[in-house]
Amino acid sequence: MLQGESRSYEIQCANKDWALCSAQPTRNENGNIDAIIGVITNIQHQKSAEQEALLKLAALEKAGLAERRMYRFLEMTPCGICILKGDRQVSFATNEWFKLTGHEPCDLDQIDWNPCIVEEDREFVQSLWDKLTVELQPVHAQFRVHRPWINPDGEHCGNAWVLLNAIPELNDDGSVDQVVSAITDISHLKYAESIQRTRVEEAVESRKHMLSFIDLTSHEIRNPLGAIVHCADSASESLSDIQKSTPASTDQTLQAQEGLTRDPQKLTKAIETGLDAVETILSCAAHLKRIVDDTLTLSKLDANLLRISPSPTKSLSILSDIRKMSEVEAGRLGIHLSTIADPSLKTSGAEWTAIDPGRVMQVLINLVTNAMKFTTNPKDDGSSRDVTVRMGASIKRPLDLQVDFSIARAFQDSIYDTAEFSEHTCYLWFTVEDTGIGMNEEEKNRIFSRFAQGSVKTYSQYGGSGLGLFISRTLVELQGGEIGVASEAGKGSKFAFYIKAHKSAAPPTQNGDAISRIPSPSVHVLKPGKIPVSVLIVEGNASHDGFTLACEL
Repeated sequence: MLQGESRSYEIQCANKDWALCSAQPTRNENGNIDAIIGVITNIQHQKSAEQEALLKLAALEKAGLAERRMYRFLEMTPCGICILKGDRQVSFATNEWFKLTGHEPCDLDQIDWNPCIVEEDREFVQSLWDKLTVELQPVHAQFRVHRPWINPDGEHCGNAWVLLNAIPELNDDGSVDQVVSAITDISHLKYAESIQRTRVEEAVESRKHMLSFIDLTSHEIRNPLGAIVHCADSASESLSDIQKSTPASTDQTLQAQEGLTRDPQKLTKAIETGLDAVETILSCAAHLKRIVDDTLTLSKLDANLLRISPSPTKSLSILSDIRKMSEVEAGRLGIHLSTIADPSLKTSGAEWTAIDPGRVMQVLINLVTNAMKFTTNPKDDGSSRDVTVRMGASIKRPLDLQVDFSIARAFQDSIYDTAEFSEHTCYLWFTVEDTGIGMNEEEKNRIFSRFAQGSVKTYSQYGGSGLGLFISRTLVELQGGEIGVASEAGKGSKFAFYIKAHKSAAPPTQNGDAISRIPSPSVHVLKPGKIPVSVLIVEGNASHDGFTLACEL
């Protein structure tokens, strides 16, 4: 100021108030500074307002930083956050919300979230909105959205599921200001829940089937046992009558001859009764054997212990064996049984093949037994009752057998797919046709299932456990093949199956006679220089007075 410049500055007075001081020098006629003029103004109010504005600015910056941090946190969470106004208009939504709902990213005023919800769940979601905005209650619910969900294996598992948590925010007058909501993807939990539910249902169903199977098997075993006991008593009584009619001395011979003369049909009737009883016993024993075989085979399948053991076999021996085993029963039932070898066996060079003949026969016996069982009743038109078994071979899969093959439950690894059997592979096919009662479409779709029969009346009229065709299907699939059926109610049925095989050469003959199967490696072969020894094995049986010859080596 001594140099003639004016000054303005702020000072804090002793009373802590702030003041603005302004001073300006004045000059005389000679141009020299002769006085200084100053003004002091109280600016305490302005200074307080300035400090308050600075504090507000700092608070705003801090709030903005916290908001940005919260927004980044919301973007990192696996939840979709959305804030809606009372008119359902979205005022805030995170990117995860767009992702979980399947809504295309757009401006907030263009969001329409109702189409994102599955049609069947929209009414339920509307009830949730009413609970939020009318009843003013928070909600916690699950619903589906149109976004597809794919499991970790890449499989499409339908629509995605989300978990909604929402709460209304109210104004001072109690009206809804906005609704804050969060959705979480729970599709994986729903998927696991469905698998668990399916497994529980399968376990319950399996238990029901097992209990039913136990009851059914017990019933199936009890009936033949009762028949065996009854027939054994009848045979014993008939043999006792014959024994009484058999003379033990000369006097008794004269008396027996005199008695037979008076009643010549008595002895014949007793013999016929005994033969019928023995035939029934044999039939019931065969039935019991099939039940036990099916039960054992099923247990092996469940324990994954059943194995296919191929060995060189003459293909035509399968047909001759099934004929020998079934012709007696077929004759007793009045059924004409025929076996036919297709020319393809020779043209395909499959006269000798490496197969498991025991498992193939198990399937054939089951099919032929069923065919005869369902062809026993004579037809009204007087037509013959026939069961025909055909066998052939093919280089390719024989899918032209005119049956509907059942869909394999799972692709089995066949022993014929190994390197040992990779060359000279062929397919043996079999068909079993009958002129029996036939089946409708519903019955055909059910018969290859476990513990299932064609209809409810099947068991009451024909018996059975519902396991034979299921086991046959599994055995065929284990041998690299398929099984199917073609049938029409009242016109008979045609079952067909094929298995994978390996063409092999005929084995050397033994004593000039050809053999149909190679002996098992476990059979002992006498070496030169060894002395053959015959061993007779005898087994005692408490039910007989003597002994039973078991085998001779």
